[in-house]
Amino acid sequence: MSLKGSEVAIYSERIKYLFDYTMANGKYARSSLALDTYKALTPNASQEKLVSAAKVCSSIELMQTFYLIIDDIMDDAKLRRGKPCWHTLPGIGLNAINDGLLLDCSIDWVIREAIPQHPHQATILQTLYE
Repeated sequence: MSLKGSEVAIYSERIKYLFDYTMANGKYARSSLALDTYKALTPNASQEKLVSAAKVCSSIELMQTFYLIIDDIMDDAKLRRGKPCWHTLPGIGLNAINDGLLLDCSIDWVIREAIPQHPHQATILQTLYE
């Protein structure tokens, strides 16, 4: 199945809204700490490797946001970080479950794209899901 013109626009808009609403303006403490750790352990890393590491570290934020969306639905929470929870927004509702799963699936894709030839790619993915 492949998406056609207007479908691509609709899905792209929804994903952008999801990312902007649920992930933007966060502190990114988890991914920043992971990237700082990588930099400390590999001080001579090339710019290319730093960019790849940053992408892998960003997957931590995807995972955290996925967990928060699902947790808010389970708890029937109304607010997250002082603003309405994703699932409470007009037009979102329980479709937020699909949005959370989209974030979860994105983790795998981001890591595979960031480090396609890394010898420990499978171990990294496995560790994230344990």
